[in-house]
Amino acid sequence: MVIVLALRTVQGFIESLLTTIQFRAVEAGAAVPAMVRAAAAMAKSHRRHGPANIADHDELIPGSWRPLIYRNPDLPERHIDKAAFVLCALMHWHQGLRRRDVFAEGSDRWSDPRARLLGGDAWDQGRPRVLTSLALEPAGHLAEMASALESAYARVLDGLGADTALTNSWIVRVNSSGCSRFQM
Repeated sequence: MVIVLALRTVQGFIESLLTTIQFRAVEAGAAVPAMVRAAAAMAKSHRRHGPANIADHDELIPGSWRPLIYRNPDLPERHIDKAAFVLCALMHWHQGLRRRDVFAEGSDRWSDPRARLLGGDAWDQGRPRVLTSLALEPAGHLAEMASALESAYARVLDGLGADTALTNSWIVRVNSSGCSRFQM
């Protein structure tokens, strides 16, 4: 019942929000806008939907939402809970906006932060100033990162315990260029 009430709250604005604002996504969030559009279409329809209607979005439905969407005891068999699916899609949309995998075009707060990165000639011209302002000496910084990585590998090997057969079979080396090499 709570899910149905929550759907009524968002049902009126989800479609108008999607038509008013252009949402885009990077590769990591590419499936989310399609799921939200399908959910918006379901939210305004008055018919019942089956699992085939949301099959394209099945991989986005986490385990905690599956029983709510697919096994609602108040619905006939082979029907999904439309309200639960819509709220699941909105949850993904919200998470995508927060992670910046989904963004609103033309927005200051919810826009794609990668769009403001310098590229091409502008980056070539600004690169020395950026590196200088970061006060990073590349060789020293890479050596520091390689050392941190090597110590992390050592902690992992220490965590393997007293199994000498397993411990002795692992060789981890970080070369001067920072590349890791594993051997078993």
